[in-house]
Amino acid sequence: MADTLHEYWNTGDLTEHQFFGTIWDGQTFTVGTNGTNEDHNIGSVKVKLFKAGNPGTITADIKLVSGGAITGSVLSTGTTSGNTLTTSTAGEWREISMSSYKLEASKEYALILHIGGNPWNSIKWKLDPATPSYTGGDYINSSDSGVNWDMEPWAGADFMFEIWGEAAAAPTYALTITAGANGSASDETGTSPYEEAVEVDILATPNALYMFKNWTTSDGGTFGNENIADTTYTMPGNVAEITANFELRPLKNYKAGGETMPKHDYKANPELTNAQLDTMYFESPHRQIVRGFEAEVVRVHDGDTITVRVPWRDFDFPIRFARIDARELNEGGKSSGEWLRQRIEGNKVYVGINFDNRVGKFGRLIGEVVFRGINMNDDLVRNGLATPFGRRREGLLPLINKEFNLKQWF
Repeated sequence: MADTLHEYWNTGDLTEHQFFGTIWDGQTFTVGTNGTNEDHNIGSVKVKLFKAGNPGTITADIKLVSGGAITGSVLSTGTTSGNTLTTSTAGEWREISMSSYKLEASKEYALILHIGGNPWNSIKWKLDPATPSYTGGDYINSSDSGVNWDMEPWAGADFMFEIWGEAAAAPTYALTITAGANGSASDETGTSPYEEAVEVDILATPNALYMFKNWTTSDGGTFGNENIADTTYTMPGNVAEITANFELRPLKNYKAGGETMPKHDYKANPELTNAQLDTMYFESPHRQIVRGFEAEVVRVHDGDTITVRVPWRDFDFPIRFARIDARELNEGGKSSGEWLRQRIEGNKVYVGINFDNRVGKFGRLIGEVVFRGINMNDDLVRNGLATPFGRRREGLLPLINKEFNLKQWF
C-alpha cells in the first residue's frame, strides 16, 4: 500500500446506504480538499462497509467529474471480496488495491462502488448524514448501473472514504544540443531527459581555425556562462534545444607572413591564464579548468600546496590554497604540512575555483580545498597553521630565491 493519504472523509459515520445489482453508490472528491494537493499515482482506496448475506465481488472504479457530471471511461479500478466483510453495523475499513493512474492536483473525480447481488446479498456503505460535511464532493447514486447519476441525492451527506497514493514523479524534458558546421557540442552529464532546474554539464569544441563564440537557446533555461565552452545549463520546465556557436579565430592571433604565434609550453605551464584562454583554450592538449571539480590528493607538499589527480587529465597537477599563507619548510612549516597530510592525502576533495582568480604567479591553480564539508583553507587558519594571505611575511626579510624564481613548479 502506498504510504500517503491524499484525500478523505472519515468522520461522522452515523448511518449507511445500501447498494446491489443496478443500484450503484459513489462519492465525488477533489484532490487537495483535505489532503495533499499534488499529482499522485493512486495506489489504493479505503471504504467503510458491512455486508448482508454473501454479496460477492465489490468493484471500485475511479472516473473523472467534469461540469458537475460523471464523464469518460474508468481511469482506475480494483476489487475485493464482499463475502469477507463484517456483518456488524459499525462497519470495517476495507482497503482495495487500485490499478495505477495519475490523479491530478485540484481535479474532481468520483469513487464508485458496485456489486451483483440483491437486497439480501448486498453492501452497506457507512455515511455521514450531517453537517459539517465534506466540501470537495458529494454522495452520488445511480439506479441504472452507472448510466445516469443523481449527483446530490442527499444534500450534505458523504460516504466514508480515503484515497491513498504516491506523489507522481516530477516530469522530465528532453535536452537537445546542437552545433554549427564549425564544431561539435555535447551533454557531459549524459542523462537526458531532465527534471526542471537540473544543472547539466555541457561542452563545445571548435574545429581547427575556429573558436567558440557562445551558447544560445530560445527555450528558456539558464547558462552558467554562455560565453564559456565548458559550462552548465539549468533546465527549464519544457523541452529545450541549445546551440553552440563558433567563429573564425581573429587574424590578430597570427604573425605576418602566415606564421603562427609561438607555441605554449603546456608541460611546464599546464594552466592557461584567463587572458590566454581567449586565444589558446582549444589548442590545449588537456582540459582547462574554469570551475570547481572533485579530485584525489596524491601528495601534500606543505601547508598550502598539494598535488591532485583527476580522471580527465593524464597527469597530476598542483593546487595552491587560496587566500592563505603557510610557513615554508625552511621557516618551520613542517607541522602545517604534516597536519594537512594526515587529513587529506589519499582522499577525495572538492576544489573550488574562482574564475577571476584561477592561476597564480607560478602557474599553479588557486583553489578552495573542501574535505568532508570542511574548508581546509579556513581550517588551517583556525588551527594556527596558516595566516590570511600576505600576513606571514610581515616584519621578515623577503625570500629572494623564491621571489625571483621564474621556473614553473610542476
